[in-house]
Amino acid sequence: MREVTVASLMQLDIFREHLTLVAGENGLDRSVVFVAVQEAPDFADWLDGGEFVLSTWFAFANDPNKGIAAFRKMAGKVAALAIKVPRFIDEIPPEILRIAHEEKIPVFAVKRDAKFREIIRAISVAINAYQSSVLYETRSYYNELSSIALD
Repeated sequence: MREVTVASLMQLDIFREHLTLVAGENGLDRSVVFVAVQEAPDFADWLDGGEFVLSTWFAFANDPNKGIAAFRKMAGKVAALAIKVPRFIDEIPPEILRIAHEEKIPVFAVKRDAKFREIIRAISVAINAYQSSVLYETRSYYNELSSIALD
C-alpha cells in the first residue's frame, strides 16, 4: 500500500462530496501523517509536521491578518489546510490562496454541512490502513529472514 498523500485522500467519497480544492494543486503529493483541528491562534506552534488541518477559521474571523500570519507560520509543516466556508468566514482570504500556490500547500474549502468528525474518521482510517500495511509487510520480512536464518 502506498503512503497517504493529499492526492490519495481526494479519492475518498467524503472529499469528493464535501471538499473542493481551491489552491495549491502542485502540492498534492504531500504526505499526510496526522489530522488536526485548528481553532487556536497559536496552533502553528504545536504542529509536528504532516498534518492535514481542518478549521472553521474561528480564531481569525475578526482579524484575517492574524490568520494569514498563522498560515505563513504553518506553511513549512502542514500537508494541507481545509477551511469550512461559509461558517465564521464567507470565503478563504485571497492572500491564503496566494501563499498556498507559492508554497504548494493544498487548500480546500469545506462545505458548511460537512461534519469534521466524518472527515477526521476518513483520514484516520486511511492513515491507519497504511500504517497497518507497513507493519504487516515488516512482519512478513521478519518471518522470511527468520526462516532463512534457521535454515
